[in-house]
Amino acid sequence: MKNWIEVRAALIWLVASIAVLFLMLTHTSEPAQVLNRFSTNYAVLLGAMLGLVGIAAFTLGLAWLGKLPRISLPQTRRMSVIVALGGIFATSVVWLLVNVSYQPAPLLFRLYVTTLVFCGMVLLLRRTNAAKRLIPTWMMWSLTGTALVTSLLLAGLYLGEMPPLLHIDEPWHLSRAYSSAALGWRNGSPLMALIQEPLNTALVNVLMGRWMLVFGFGLEQGRAFLLLLGFATVLVSAATVWRLYGKLAGLAGAAIGLFIPLMHNYLRPDVAVALAVSVALYFYFAARAARGLSGGFWRDIVVGVALGFGIEGHVYSVSFIAAFGVMYVYLTIAGLRRGEGARALLPLVGYAVGGLLYGLFFIWFRIPEGVSSLVELQSTLGARYSTESNTGRNAEGIEKFTELAPFFYTQYLTRHPVEFSILVFGIAAALWRARFAQVDRVLLALFAVATLVLLAVLTHHNPYYWIYNLPFVVICAGAGLAQINGVLTSQAPMRLGMLVTATTLVLIFALFTVERTERVNEQSVKPLVEIGREIAALLPPDTPIIGAMIYYVAMPENQYYYSDAVLEDGSTTGWEWDVPMPQAAIVTRGLDNRSAALNTYIQSADLQLARCYETSVFERMIALYTEAALLPQGAPINCEGW
Repeated sequence: MKNWIEVRAALIWLVASIAVLFLMLTHTSEPAQVLNRFSTNYAVLLGAMLGLVGIAAFTLGLAWLGKLPRISLPQTRRMSVIVALGGIFATSVVWLLVNVSYQPAPLLFRLYVTTLVFCGMVLLLRRTNAAKRLIPTWMMWSLTGTALVTSLLLAGLYLGEMPPLLHIDEPWHLSRAYSSAALGWRNGSPLMALIQEPLNTALVNVLMGRWMLVFGFGLEQGRAFLLLLGFATVLVSAATVWRLYGKLAGLAGAAIGLFIPLMHNYLRPDVAVALAVSVALYFYFAARAARGLSGGFWRDIVVGVALGFGIEGHVYSVSFIAAFGVMYVYLTIAGLRRGEGARALLPLVGYAVGGLLYGLFFIWFRIPEGVSSLVELQSTLGARYSTESNTGRNAEGIEKFTELAPFFYTQYLTRHPVEFSILVFGIAAALWRARFAQVDRVLLALFAVATLVLLAVLTHHNPYYWIYNLPFVVICAGAGLAQINGVLTSQAPMRLGMLVTATTLVLIFALFTVERTERVNEQSVKPLVEIGREIAALLPPDTPIIGAMIYYVAMPENQYYYSDAVLEDGSTTGWEWDVPMPQAAIVTRGLDNRSAALNTYIQSADLQLARCYETSVFERMIALYTEAALLPQGAPINCEGW
């Protein structure tokens, strides 16, 4: 007899398989050995995918005829444990074995196969009647604790390796943190650029500078501080999940989310945006559940203040300010329609008061002295936005949605496939729940509006903006697992299916962190930092040096390290700054050796070739030029190929 549940499941499998096959067929790979389009390895993947489509079609036929074979397994606790542990192991092994390139189509195949194996495990659990077997809550606490310890161990191992070092942005913000600590908390301008930018003195960089005064100046120390902010984001987001979907969902969301901050842990203040959003989400829902007018009002103020402080991470925090603003306007209109009168305005007023409080802080903390008019203030703020968002650098207008947005999210998929998949499947699950749950409708609206506004203001694609999704990924993970558990309440007992799913995701996240670190190390620019340390040891302390920003990471306490970008204005004949002139220059072949301004300065200052270094980065050679008095004995050394 035909089982319609089995028919629908088989049909979904077939449609998903055909969709994956179609997307894989649109991909091309090098070298094009098969059909002048695919490499041999990729053709093998296509063959495997075609076979899986055939199996899915055959399964649908059997289901339609009511002839699907029945799997009979003992419905015992021992068999449940065997299936659960075996399924977790098999899913993880498949994830490791299907180790494809980080291209969209091969990654899609990897995710498909891993999901297929996982679904097979769930099917077997259902056959043993174990998926709904009740288990103690302490097991989820144990999983969360294990995830925390594992994520901390991975952070200890890979803090300076993962994510790969950005050779411009991270030295820039390291310099800002150092200058705020060394020269005063309101002087957060990068020393290497020889500029004073009070407007760009982000609070996060100031706090990071204070942290470094205690723990030392360097890449790892700065990343450690920002990683703590990332962990705080996960915990606050998990608290939101706990409030909305129950304790088990909160614990599961935390267990999965704890692996994400390390993957996005650039030495940039962007994580403050994610932290601000997580705090805003928590207090927004707390305000809606609060009793009494005052209880909700002060929580709405916190929402406004938190999102305002998100600007201390990046000006793109305005996308979330706009999203919450839309939601508060909707609340006000809905309240007025219900006849609440002035009470309906309180949430919006509280939100606006919170924003105003941050605005006062911004003016006190950021606005430089001498800004005396509103017009001047507007132009100053405009300059601030243009500087930080690189206005006009890349896509504009409709191109943001037709070119930049697809590339932005394609890169998100290829670099963070597990996280991206959780977000996509979580949104799909939220759409299903939104039919009857107001909470999910609010979350979807906030995410949709924030994403649209972000894409509207986004001027370039960079990997450090993806961390803005962190609160929503944690919520999607926790809520999705609660949905698997069957009950979205705090009183829900935990079932084996939820624990197995959470454990599988935690294990895959841990494996992916190790795998990705090994891959990015092959293309890392960190060897340049090691050469920078050799140069710093060769020269006297605080020698004025000019070169690419990346070398500053090796000598962050050198107040006289200047970025070679300061020469791009063409003024190399007179050193007009009130700082020592560079007595040494670092030239990196393939990065800045073609800079006419740098070459002109080397000639005008009569710097001489001192030493060369071979490296695997860029065009594999670096040269150090110094004044004659600083030349090492036997100079130039190792410069035969320069």
